[in-house]
Amino acid sequence: QQLREKIAFTTVADEKEQQLREKIASQKTHMANLPTLQSIVDETGFTSPATKARAQLIKELSDNEEQLELLLESERVAAVVRLQDELHPPQNSEDCPICFETIKHVYSKTISRFYCCGGWVCKKCGDERMKKGVDEMFHGKCPLCRE
Repeated sequence: QQLREKIAFTTVADEKEQQLREKIASQKTHMANLPTLQSIVDETGFTSPATKARAQLIKELSDNEEQLELLLESERVAAVVRLQDELHPPQNSEDCPICFETIKHVYSKTISRFYCCGGWVCKKCGDERMKKGVDEMFHGKCPLCRE
């Protein structure tokens, strides 16, 4: 399942990266054919519509370039985290008894503890239990010890 999610995420990320690269290239090509911002300001002044339009194009280009950089950085960080986990697997990882997802680092921020039996579930399952209501989801009983 994790492999399928990884492949799906990679495909979506690759498509988004390609779209951003194409958009940036077309914006750069379009802007290369326009007069420079300085020449527009010299001719029409700072408050002219032409100046504002050119500034807007520059802003859109820089926003797209920043999105691309963030996308590439998030892919790089994900690859480093995967490599770190492969080389040095977390010592205190466990599977949630409800959804069977692996919790890499078990501590108070990643789990919800049941005080009746001392058991725990992942934060997602614990939050879902609280959102739906304890009585509705587990009929008022602990999902682990049934007390």
